[in-house]
Amino acid sequence: MNDMSSEEVDRISSLPEDVLHHIFSFLNTKHTVQTCVLSKRWRYFWTSLPFLNFVFDPRGYYWLSKKLRSFQRFVTSVFFFRNDSNLQRLTFSCKSSVESSFLNMVIHYAVSHNVQELTIKACADRSFEWPPCLLTCQSLKTLHVDAFYGSKGSGMEIIANCPNLENLVLVNITDFNISAPKLRNLEILSDPNPYQADAKIVVSTPKLTSFKYEGCNPLLGSLEDLSCLEKVHIALLPGFPYCDLQDEEKLSIALNLFTTLSVLRNAKSLTLSLVAIKVW
Repeated sequence: MNDMSSEEVDRISSLPEDVLHHIFSFLNTKHTVQTCVLSKRWRYFWTSLPFLNFVFDPRGYYWLSKKLRSFQRFVTSVFFFRNDSNLQRLTFSCKSSVESSFLNMVIHYAVSHNVQELTIKACADRSFEWPPCLLTCQSLKTLHVDAFYGSKGSGMEIIANCPNLENLVLVNITDFNISAPKLRNLEILSDPNPYQADAKIVVSTPKLTSFKYEGCNPLLGSLEDLSCLEKVHIALLPGFPYCDLQDEEKLSIALNLFTTLSVLRNAKSLTLSLVAIKVW
């Protein structure tokens, strides 16, 4: 072993670029950038990575505002020094409040670099509006939105009109329209709060094959006959005692569930949670 050169020992550096990209796709971008100090080979390697993972968790930070500014400066610097290659996936997760202008900048960068998979988990202020470039993005195939709003996204309308969108996951967003001609998988998840407003969902997704809902009181409407639908999973009030609800609340949930299931009637497979079965 002592006679072996450093090049022979460093087997990671000799791996193909595609393999290295795959390995780095599981890491926080902060750590991938730090590899630039390892050797000349690694100095600019991170600038061509097709995967960007930005994660900020405020837990344990005493000087929160200072740490958040540092995190935002880092994200901006990565965008500035990265080359113009396309993005396969961008993940932005920040559980602290983010200015709308900054969040828009992140989304614009992703779209301008033909991102295929985009995950946004952010606490934006009420002035935030989804930029039109995202809602009509040609390259986007997978979109995951987790909104940490004070109102859990109540009253917010999302129109996903991405022509090539195939997978969509929405968390804590209650009111939206979806128009996506190639959408195949749709997941809608929300906190188990039966006292919030009904989740009003209108879809125009003729190729939808899988639908999953976990929440309180869904009200699904469709502008298309969902003839391609294969699998449906509905879990109502996970972790919430159904017996604590008032009779009128139970009736509202039952009526909405009946309406929703009538829209999903073409499904070949249906899975209902225990509460959904009681309601039904």
